[in-house]
Amino acid sequence: LQDAPSALAAVRRELGNVVDGLSDASLEALLQYAEQCGEIILGKERERLGIVVWDPNWFATTILGEFFQPANWRRNLLRRRNKRMQRQDVIKCLEQIISDDGRAQADEELLSRVLALLQQMRLCIPIGSG
Repeated sequence: LQDAPSALAAVRRELGNVVDGLSDASLEALLQYAEQCGEIILGKERERLGIVVWDPNWFATTILGEFFQPANWRRNLLRRRNKRMQRQDVIKCLEQIISDDGRAQADEELLSRVLALLQQMRLCIPIGSG
């Protein structure tokens, strides 16, 4: 789980001479191909690459699987009268799941990108403001 600049730097580091001379746009095209093959998940931000999920299986089972557990929703929703999670509730929930798992680290900015990815996947839908 990485933001786009870190992910592109990691690709350059790992592939070294193989990608020397390639622009960031070319590397993004390679990442898009990897996504089409099901190897990674990409999230966009205003038509630009925003986040790279290097292990889709981990993301789907560990992060999404835990995120959509009824216990997580009940804990957050029972405190509210309107039964809707606020943006900060979702980010806090994701932060706890990622922290408990220990295989990734995510700051507030990266967690916001994860939330944007969930919106792109139509797994979370913003309603109103907040």
